[in-house]
Amino acid sequence: MADPDIPTPPAPDLPEPPRTPQPGGPDIPVPADNPDSPPAPVEDPNPPDPGPDIPPPGRGEPDIRPGDIPQELPPDSLPPEIEPPPAI
Repeated sequence: MADPDIPTPPAPDLPEPPRTPQPGGPDIPVPADNPDSPPAPVEDPNPPDPGPDIPPPGRGEPDIRPGDIPQELPPDSLPPEIEPPPAI
């Protein structure tokens, strides 16, 4: 039997188990429907294709789009021809 002169240690403080919040309870208030608030925007499931992100041509430059190949280039825009190396 326990000795009456020795005090019993207090029970350890156990943390409370987590509570599951109830809708409308003190943890999570029910959102109020405000008639003055604007309606939430609805995302379009099929947005239009904005096309390629190509800046407009500068002054004096031809308007070349992807897939378009210019027919002729000015001679000064071509790189110089490279001579083949001499055969050994």
